Amino acid sequence: MQFFPAPVAYRYARLLRRRAFGDVPYAEFVADGTGWRNATLAECLPSRGADRVQDVTEAAGYGWRFFRNTSRSRVRRALLPLFGVTVAALRAAGQSPSLCLPYLNLLFQWPR
Repeated sequence: MQFFPAPVAYRYARLLRRRAFGDVPYAEFVADGTGWRNATLAECLPSRGADRVQDVTEAAGYGWRFFRNTSRSRVRRALLPLFGVTVAALRAAGQSPSLCLPYLNLLFQWPR
């Protein structure tokens, strides 16, 4: 849900995760520290020198390959072709394939 805007994530959680979020008010859902939302890519990068940081997520095996190889649920397996197309588009644009995954696992290396 972390990649959805807050109102959409809230509706998603209330609809599809009723047991966990059915009685949670919106203000509590979006409060800091509640865990519905992880960091964005921009929040993970340093405020200075971000252009020098290298994304090594795929090389380390924690990006698309990891997501694809650990897809066990029926829903995740059914969505693999959609993610595959998005991954290809991101690669073609010179971006990290990890940006389209439903979680943000990123590994960065600061050049020496």
